[in-house]
Amino acid sequence: MVNAVVHGIRRNMSYDSSAFVLPASEDAEVGCVGISGAVGLAEDPSMASIACRQRGPIVLSDALKRQLVKETEDGGVKVFKERTSAIFKTVQVTRLFDAARDTLVYLIWSDKVIEGSPNNSLSVVVIQPWGAPPR
Repeated sequence: MVNAVVHGIRRNMSYDSSAFVLPASEDAEVGCVGISGAVGLAEDPSMASIACRQRGPIVLSDALKRQLVKETEDGGVKVFKERTSAIFKTVQVTRLFDAARDTLVYLIWSDKVIEGSPNNSLSVVVIQPWGAPPR
């Protein structure tokens, strides 16, 4: 349903062809993190936006935490990558993990070479307890 809403909004935009909309998805490895975003193409291929939210309980085993730390030390892991065109190369979402703060960081970016500074975007998910509200 979320995909339909995201793509429905995209179809209703007056400049539909100028943006690549990242399909709403979930971080498959971590789970319970919703990811959606967009990258401008026609007007400015360097502009990107991303939003990530905790959608349920996130349980990171010690082994998964070690893996996330290692991946972050190696530059993060791509959780999404799609070729947008021959000219604009690819749009990618990279996940990093801040173990000291129990925080996931998602960065959306394009590897299109541009003049000037790209406007990449990031979103953070602070892993919170999930369930009954505090008393």
